[in-house]
Amino acid sequence: MYLLFWLCYIILVPFIALCFNVLHTVKFAADGVGFTGLDVAGDILDIMSRTLFMLLLLLLAKGWAVTRLEFTYKPLVFGVWMVYGIVHILLYVWNTTEVDIIEEIDEYQTWPGWLVLSLRVAIMTWFVLELRNTMMYEHNMPKLNFLLHFGASSLVWFVYLPIIALIALQISPLWRFKFILGITYSADCLAFCVMAHLLWPTRSEQYLWHRGVRRVQ
Repeated sequence: MYLLFWLCYIILVPFIALCFNVLHTVKFAADGVGFTGLDVAGDILDIMSRTLFMLLLLLLAKGWAVTRLEFTYKPLVFGVWMVYGIVHILLYVWNTTEVDIIEEIDEYQTWPGWLVLSLRVAIMTWFVLELRNTMMYEHNMPKLNFLLHFGASSLVWFVYLPIIALIALQISPLWRFKFILGITYSADCLAFCVMAHLLWPTRSEQYLWHRGVRRVQ
């Protein structure tokens, strides 16, 4: 149940971020100024939601709440998560302060952007290795089925951004930002829906640990 609450929180954050961005856009369309503070806050919250979602995927891949209630290498996991989040925020700052708005480049055509994509691929590789290790030591079929579906859907979420960044290079600069933004929001929404489906209480009782409940393997 607590995993579902965490996921709801992760979903709520980008919803608030989207509301902030919409308010800024509507105001900007009306007066040419908008709410700059809300726009920045919305972008930062959006970044936070994606990094939190990535952390959730890593923890589940390590078997947390599936095969165990504790996991190893906590400092490493949270350290990598913090590094990714900080680099992502630095990319946002770089994109808003250093990149000229009239230049025909997007955030993933700068060196901070390539660094974010490289970190994402590295974390994806780590995710696969952790998931493989978890599945090797698990013999409960419902849990294995969950890990299989979870791993497949998570890999799609991990890999879509590098692929989209490469495809965007072939798209006109006039539509490039809209293309990346649209695909990103769509992919994130789909990933949240899939995870909500997998972690829904009536389903997750088959394969998730609950405190105070002893599972029969």
